[in-house]
Amino acid sequence: MLTVAVLISGTGSNLRALLEAASAPDFPARVIAVGADREADGFAHAEHFGIPTFLVPFSAFASREEWGAELGAQLSVWNPDLVVLSGMMRLLPADLVAAWEPRIINTHPAYLPEFPGAHGVRDALHDRIKPVERRLLIDVVRRIAEGELDLAAAASRTA
Repeated sequence: MLTVAVLISGTGSNLRALLEAASAPDFPARVIAVGADREADGFAHAEHFGIPTFLVPFSAFASREEWGAELGAQLSVWNPDLVVLSGMMRLLPADLVAAWEPRIINTHPAYLPEFPGAHGVRDALHDRIKPVERRLLIDVVRRIAEGELDLAAAASRTA
């Protein structure tokens, strides 16, 4: 069973979809923790499903690197097989990404090149994109858990 930690910054609509999928007995992954860089409405979804949460507020640290070190320490407590950035709107320090690669994936809010930036989904008709994004996230996590997608092999091909 693939264990997953999810990092969010906002409402957690993708998180909710993943939690619903993971609650099915035949889904090959389980969300074991949800973290955020600020108080996030998405914590309510985790609480509804009985998933522990943790908060590492960016504003409490003097630098991005110090914040990243603490975020990494919190992730290490849970030691997930996969880290999913699901609406995490904060740029992670390179050393944090390196520590978790290739076991880290990101759902990115920009749809390049047509709709760049943090509001790409809103700018590109939110109601049409979000359901597709949720289905893709669930499918990717399932495929990783079942060994159909090998993140280590994919990382070595792009390096």
